[in-house]
Amino acid sequence: MSHSEQMIENQFIQILSEKENQWTYRPDLKSEEALWQNFRSHLNRINLAVLEEQLLTDKEFKQVKVEFSRLTGTPFLASQWLRGENGVAQVLLEREDGKKVTLEAFRNKDISGGTSSYEVVHQVVPDSSRVDRGDVSLLINGLPIIHIELKKESAKDGFMQAYYQIQRYAEDGFFKGIYATTQIMVISNKVDTRYFARPSENTAEAYARMKKFLFNWRTEDNQTVSDLFDFTRTVLRIPDAHELISQYTILVDDQKNQKFLMVLRPYQIHAIRKIRQKAAQHEGGFIWHATGSGKTITSFVATKLLAQNAIGVDRTVMVVDRTDLDAQTQDEFTKFASEYHTGQTTGNSVANTLIVGIKNQKQLARNLLSS
Repeated sequence: MSHSEQMIENQFIQILSEKENQWTYRPDLKSEEALWQNFRSHLNRINLAVLEEQLLTDKEFKQVKVEFSRLTGTPFLASQWLRGENGVAQVLLEREDGKKVTLEAFRNKDISGGTSSYEVVHQVVPDSSRVDRGDVSLLINGLPIIHIELKKESAKDGFMQAYYQIQRYAEDGFFKGIYATTQIMVISNKVDTRYFARPSENTAEAYARMKKFLFNWRTEDNQTVSDLFDFTRTVLRIPDAHELISQYTILVDDQKNQKFLMVLRPYQIHAIRKIRQKAAQHEGGFIWHATGSGKTITSFVATKLLAQNAIGVDRTVMVVDRTDLDAQTQDEFTKFASEYHTGQTTGNSVANTLIVGIKNQKQLARNLLSS
């Protein structure tokens, strides 16, 4: 039996709301204003001590919204802001009494715990003057982070209809305001499901370029997960969905005015997870990837996560067999490390410690022996 779009959406939300998947269904949030007030409640919840139990006033929250708009003015800026200083997205606020405070909005390390809250909304109208209604959005601490568009199972061109609908919404200004924080898009007609990173601009040209980066999910043994409900239980559950945003997306800056968000392919994510697992067990191994499969990106993200989270891993060493590959790898790592080049103090900054070129054996020995 072919499923209608409404049936697919209802069952999709039901699966997300299952206890093991950890999303809370919020049928009461149907407008952008409702989403803003929900975000306000999360800011109060997370920052109760900083606010000295004095909740945000209307005037103060209006100031928060202005600062939020400045920080998320483009898709790249929004992605950069979510990564934040030391992995924490923050908003500066001057209270009515003149006191300046820093409000936390999103913590990349609070995955399935800490301050993180996970909610599902659907059929939200972002602006009362428009008829656009997003199908389903997943909120973390009240911020729309993942957006899903669905089509009926019998839809001609399948998931691509959902893709073109997201494109129309983007061109119409749907992904502005509180929706500016959207990072990942999912499109499906139930039997064929793809995910992709939000394009760098809300234009037809940007979406045209993104068409070749619509990824199926695949299991570790390379089995395609096409069905939406299987995809939901595998990729969109918590902690996996939060990890996809916080650990397996990259900001890329190629120094040619090309700034965009990239989400990893499934095989890259599986490889990185295996590397981290082996590192935690103090065991070795190897990852084999074909030419053009994204080995440099995989190694960069693995290195970044080991530097940030692994106990007993002080540094990683990249070994190449040609000097041109050495220069190429450093250039690529610099592009991928753009999220750390924000002018902020980032503690144990990967940008400061990761990309160190070695010219000879003496320099290598000195570097490895340094504290």
